[in-house]
Amino acid sequence: MKRVQGIAFALSITAGGWACSAQSLSVPFRQIERDAQSQTQKIVALNDDAGNFSSGAASESSFVSRAPSLRSTVPFQTSNARYFFVNGLHLGTAMLDVALTGHCIANHSCGEANPLMPSSAGGQVGVNCALVGYVAWVSYRMMKHQSRVWWIAPIIGTTAHAVGAGTGIAHF
Repeated sequence: MKRVQGIAFALSITAGGWACSAQSLSVPFRQIERDAQSQTQKIVALNDDAGNFSSGAASESSFVSRAPSLRSTVPFQTSNARYFFVNGLHLGTAMLDVALTGHCIANHSCGEANPLMPSSAGGQVGVNCALVGYVAWVSYRMMKHQSRVWWIAPIIGTTAHAVGAGTGIAHF
């Protein structure tokens, strides 16, 4: 059973590292170049309509007021039901893992696999809440930047804690 847990843990860490790699992001350089050219053409057209660019402050103020807005009119919704579900599931499995592992340790039928985890229940809850909070923040930042893999980090944590809870249930 320990071998299966170790393999599951290693696979979840590997999948998280693969999914969160900064080098795998594709930047649409061609689209950015096309957008820049179209904006430049619009600005040149507005400049021609406003008069000579070097004619003075009045011309520049009319140019700035008539320049097209580069902001998107549709705001991106970062926190939605999927975000709260996935991160809430991570928090729930973390607390279930702490409770079942604490019960198992109290019955002397198992031990904590993480040597860095404190032995007190309060310490375990504190460490797990800090880790869940950090993963939720990373997930939020990825979702805010419209990454398609924002959900990978909380799912890896959920899987790891589900393995720990499964061990607690097996030794209950």
